[in-house]
Amino acid sequence: MTSHHQERVGSDRSLVSRRQILKLGSLVAACSVSVVHSTFASDLKQCSARFSGEVVTKWLKDGRHMQLAEPFEYIGSDCRRWTVPKGAVTDGASIPQLFWTGLGGPFEDKYREASVIHDHYCELRNRKDVSVHNVFYDAMLTSGVDPTRAWIMHQAVLRFGPRWPDPAIDDPKCDVVDQNYDFTLCAQSASKPKLIWPRFNKALGKKFLVQIEKKAHQADLKKLRELVDALN
Repeated sequence: MTSHHQERVGSDRSLVSRRQILKLGSLVAACSVSVVHSTFASDLKQCSARFSGEVVTKWLKDGRHMQLAEPFEYIGSDCRRWTVPKGAVTDGASIPQLFWTGLGGPFEDKYREASVIHDHYCELRNRKDVSVHNVFYDAMLTSGVDPTRAWIMHQAVLRFGPRWPDPAIDDPKCDVVDQNYDFTLCAQSASKPKLIWPRFNKALGKKFLVQIEKKAHQADLKKLRELVDALN
């Protein structure tokens, strides 16, 4: 074999070796990205949205309020827990009356569970108001409420339901008192933010109905229009 041929073979082998190294490096990099992505994805908590327990209540003597005889809880798809303890009092007032008159009362059928959660956290006000209104919508869907009606109810509480300034602390660590509960952190939300009720009148009601008319069921829209027209 000539010296020139030997040099060419050596060069070819070196080129192949470099290609193999580059290919191996790319493979390692791809695997690393995959591992990082997999690790990141595993950190995102996901749960099956569900209720734990049942709404067991008794009417109080005033004939308007109900009291929970058993604890009750909703676990959202983000795994956040919305617990209502035994003894909590609810009356459905966190939902503007015109809408539950038109679409179904807060303690009727499939609205009951979501209404109890919504009432309780509108009273506590230890989480952001928009989060409480959003979980009301999620809980209605979990209960099997018609999606269009659930959407209208959600829009109604977002627009006309109770509001409050953001609490000092809105942290899942404060949701449940257990061995991980941080009393120093969570005590910062001991004081309730002030409750604010947006204005609602015939003009605002009619404007709202225009905004939902393309999506609402016609029968529901007709009933709501009658109720709005009856306002002073």
